[in-house]
Amino acid sequence: MSKIEQINWHGIYWGKVVSAGIDFLIVAFLVFLLIKSMNKAAEKTKVAAELAAKKVEKIEEKIKKD
Repeated sequence: MSKIEQINWHGIYWGKVVSAGIDFLIVAFLVFLLIKSMNKAAEKTKVAAELAAKKVEKIEEKIKKD
C-alpha cells in the first residue's frame, strides 16, 4: 500500500477515497472522449448517406429525362 493510501482519520482511509475519486474521474473522462468520437463518426456517416441519396436522386432524374 502506498503512503498516500495509508492516510487515516477516524478509521477512514482518505488516501484510498481520493485515489478512487481520481481513478473515477480519469475513466469518466476517457469514456466521455470515446462517446464523443463515436457521435462525431455517426454524424459523418449520416451526412455521407444524405449526400449519396441526393446523388442517386439526381442520377434517377437524368435517367428519366433520357
